[in-house]
Amino acid sequence: MEAKTKYEERPWLKFYRKDVPADVDIPEQSVVETFDEAADKWKDKTALIFYGRKISYRELRDEKWRVDGFGIGERFMSLEYPAIKYGILRVLDVLSLFPYAVESKGFQSMLDFVHQKSSGGRYFAEPFDKPYAEFDFGQKKEPSRWVTFLINRIEKRVSEGK
Repeated sequence: MEAKTKYEERPWLKFYRKDVPADVDIPEQSVVETFDEAADKWKDKTALIFYGRKISYRELRDEKWRVDGFGIGERFMSLEYPAIKYGILRVLDVLSLFPYAVESKGFQSMLDFVHQKSSGGRYFAEPFDKPYAEFDFGQKKEPSRWVTFLINRIEKRVSEGK
């Protein structure tokens, strides 16, 4: 049997409880909008248990959690690259391609955080991996032309999108 035919038969449905619908309508909204909707509805309910600590939707909505992607960590907030890294610059770089994402509070919050790291409009690379130490984006003594370029490109996309 061909995989597509098997998929169309939806064999997993036989394992669903009787009260679980086979189909659900998924609203066309971003993850941030979905989170905000849940946070409005369940402000003081537990949204996350992290190392035994219960965190409410209200706490998750707090600015300190928003900036670092719900507690992803310090490394996420570092100004580092190359493109394969998953960090704040990569997220901003990708999101800046989408005008609706640029308008979100989360995007602006991350961009404001990055702007706080500016040194006269230029940016230094932050923690790096040894293999990249010889590259512009891998050293910390001088402002990084590459990191500065990336932030300028993000800013240009933002200004063009408004």
